[in-house]
Amino acid sequence: MNLGNLSSILVLVLALGGCSSVPSKEKFQSVQPGWSYFEVVNYLGEPTFESQFGRQEQLHWDGQRKSNYSVLLENEKVVATPDLLKGAVNISGQSFVGGKKPLKKIAKVLPSVKGMSVSDLEFVAVKKMVESALKSHGFRFSENDSELDTIVFLNFGISEPKTTTLSWAEPVYDYEPGTSPTYPATTTHTFYNKNGLEAGRVESKNNQIDYGTSGKYVYKGQRQRSLQTTAFVRHLVVEAVDYSSYKSQKDLTFFWKTVVLSEGGSANLHRVLPYMVLATRLLVDQESDGRIETAFAVDDPRVRIFRSTNARTPASIDDSKRILRDVKVDDQ
Repeated sequence: MNLGNLSSILVLVLALGGCSSVPSKEKFQSVQPGWSYFEVVNYLGEPTFESQFGRQEQLHWDGQRKSNYSVLLENEKVVATPDLLKGAVNISGQSFVGGKKPLKKIAKVLPSVKGMSVSDLEFVAVKKMVESALKSHGFRFSENDSELDTIVFLNFGISEPKTTTLSWAEPVYDYEPGTSPTYPATTTHTFYNKNGLEAGRVESKNNQIDYGTSGKYVYKGQRQRSLQTTAFVRHLVVEAVDYSSYKSQKDLTFFWKTVVLSEGGSANLHRVLPYMVLATRLLVDQESDGRIETAFAVDDPRVRIFRSTNARTPASIDDSKRILRDVKVDDQ
């Protein structure tokens, strides 16, 4: 074998070795929680691309952001292999960091929603979820003001429904049936003598065949249609401030701030809030590069700790933009 052939084979082997394929779904599901990034790559191969949301890193293998071919890592450890095709909650967020950090991380959570008190049941429910999220960052909570060095403000809510109308024209056709074929016919001619008696007969045949016509669709104009969808924007803002600046009632000194938004068809804020609290946990004490986006699978196991025991299962969330009605049909 000459050197030229050997070089050609080497190039082919390298090219084939560099081709990446999407691992099977079964292989994804066998990825174990707690694996490191390098263990995942060694097992599944190099990902197509990676996306970041705070402390969460998502590895993708098929080039699609919403698929069942991805692995989630939080704090550099595998936490889930989500199947986003089963349903997802879309999240966008932004986080800010101040120049000072709390030393003791002993906090009290207060509402910043106008007219809401600490005894409102709605606030109490959200407060429990946020406290659970912040405990993973080393925060403790106390009602004794002498122990505090942090005040955490909560602001949450849902917008009025936002309706979008989509209009389009579609052609209208009517079907016109064709004609049946006509086959050759035979004509008989009778001859008579001078006495009026039949003298003979001659037959003639028409060799022309009428094959008929095929049925066809005939354009009759356009039909105008319009479709309305509705969506809601949910928000959760969490701000951590220095307790001494809060107590002095002067300008507040911020430790960090997170802003999480979610837009979708569900008007039930409390069914979506666990996913928004999860996003908050990922963004706490992080400086984001502007507004960033992600999507959480409805069965993401990390939201379980934020959900009450009587809450509906996550798979029941319909967070697509809900179709209201086919509004208008006009034929032109």
